[in-house]
Amino acid sequence: NKNVGVDYTADEYIEFMETLGGTTLNRDLMRNIHKVSAETFDYLVEKGLPVNVTNKSLGHPASNFPVAWSNVNSTVKYNEGYGGKSIMDFIYELALENGAEVRLNSKVTSLVVENGSVKGVNVEGLDSKYTVNAKKVVLATGGFTRNVEMIKELAPDYASVFAFTGAGSTGDGITMTRDLDTVIVGEGMMGLTGYNPNYGYYGAEGAIARKGQIYINKDGKQFGAEKAFYGETLALFNNQTDHMAYAICDQNNSDVEGFENGVKAGIVTKADTIEELATKLDVDKDAMIQTVKENGLEYGPYYAMEVRPLFIGSIPGLKVTENTEVVNSKGEVIPNLYAVGELTFGNTFNDYYPSSGTGMGTSIYTGAIAARHIVAQLSK
Repeated sequence: NKNVGVDYTADEYIEFMETLGGTTLNRDLMRNIHKVSAETFDYLVEKGLPVNVTNKSLGHPASNFPVAWSNVNSTVKYNEGYGGKSIMDFIYELALENGAEVRLNSKVTSLVVENGSVKGVNVEGLDSKYTVNAKKVVLATGGFTRNVEMIKELAPDYASVFAFTGAGSTGDGITMTRDLDTVIVGEGMMGLTGYNPNYGYYGAEGAIARKGQIYINKDGKQFGAEKAFYGETLALFNNQTDHMAYAICDQNNSDVEGFENGVKAGIVTKADTIEELATKLDVDKDAMIQTVKENGLEYGPYYAMEVRPLFIGSIPGLKVTENTEVVNSKGEVIPNLYAVGELTFGNTFNDYYPSSGTGMGTSIYTGAIAARHIVAQLSK
């Protein structure tokens, strides 16, 4: 989108994602995403999308793709509207303004299928069950980070990771389409690092987890977390003993006050010496002393915060066409059924969270693709 200083080709977009994920992706869908992205983004900005198009940064250090940041103050807590939530709140209000009907406390339990074609959905409300007949059905059910059994099935290496996601991320779109012989594509999960689901990644407490001068595992050794792109840290931390590590710092840290607040909150351990800190953490003392010495941490007291990987999304999802139509194992389109958003991430990236904004952007643009295709089909 040249209007906001982004000018790259579909081939560059595809090459970047395939290089990171190490696999061949749904190139036709990705070309379609590239095709609709600028027009869709400009439309949303015109309508008041809360982003600052002049405040951009690289989504991944190995890319040339800038990301526009949310206008919402990033110091507020996540549930008060930071980042993606502020954008989704905006889109929700925009949908209502354009005549959308939203039914809360109304869970879709299954699809209505006749002779292999999807004809609607079955719904369970607070007081009743009913069917909504539809010419087209779009599944935008999100991922499965809150479904432990599905994680064990589709991403077993991450079965011990905390979920820093909405309670509704239970894989309903995958579950509802099992009987339609759908195909799951993509591997890995999307994640970052933080303390636990209560503190997460945002806010003053969660931010401490990212401010260690070094990160050590229970063997007292570093494992490359300091220089890793943050989307890669899910796997890095998950691969350590007990799926965790410690953020270590001394008095030269840029946020000593934050670590002191962490001590008061009971989430940071403090000690006058490294030997004492190693004992409190039950970490290999000799290895930790050597690691700290090699990194020049000399000014006690010292701090340590337990850091664990956190899910922010899932990657495996339903295989779709370039128009987001769901397909079966024979490559046939399942009539009238579409999937968008996180439910389709495995078509466009693989292995780990590839770049800031990837989840939000892919969700918005696949939704736009589905809408355009449905309008075209119903206009015939």
